[in-house]
Amino acid sequence: MIKSATKIVAALLAIGLSACSYNIRPTTPTTPPLAIGASKLQCGVLLLVPQEFIGREYVSSFEGREIRILVGPPAMEAVEALLRSRFAQVEKRNVTGDGTLDFVRLTSKQQSTPLLITRPRFVRLDSSVRPFRYNIEFVLSLDIAGLSEPLAPQGNGIGTAGLYIESEIQKASDQALSEAIRSLAAVLPSTCN
Repeated sequence: MIKSATKIVAALLAIGLSACSYNIRPTTPTTPPLAIGASKLQCGVLLLVPQEFIGREYVSSFEGREIRILVGPPAMEAVEALLRSRFAQVEKRNVTGDGTLDFVRLTSKQQSTPLLITRPRFVRLDSSVRPFRYNIEFVLSLDIAGLSEPLAPQGNGIGTAGLYIESEIQKASDQALSEAIRSLAAVLPSTCN
């Protein structure tokens, strides 16, 4: 009798704990349009796809809830779409870890044709809780080599959930990623030099 009661309590506890965990994957945002009169830059881009970036998940908790935001895949899709909308040719290459070794190795080689080498990375993934507010912040950077000087433009986005429910946190994470991509698009290079 005690064993079956223990099993029932354990099952109810497991159900209760799983209900307190939100698994969120932000929606891939639409690519911001080019400015009026602008056209794609006629240079090639090698987009490094770091394993750590694409697998990135942000985890936070508050009031007994666990929030797991799988931000890597949609952020990578958004960065790729952004580059494809701005540059004539984009090639992808998967790299291990955070991509630093590949980035350094590739940027130190001389290229006969102009090629920009890019590597996305997360600068900041954060959240804060205030009464009736759950804020999510994503800051992305795109390291760019192949210009006259290296460049690392950043995009920052903040999303706010007014209710502590999964659908509102989903909207907040969508908003944070969308704003990060929009602000990154605004600071991308305007030339291939």
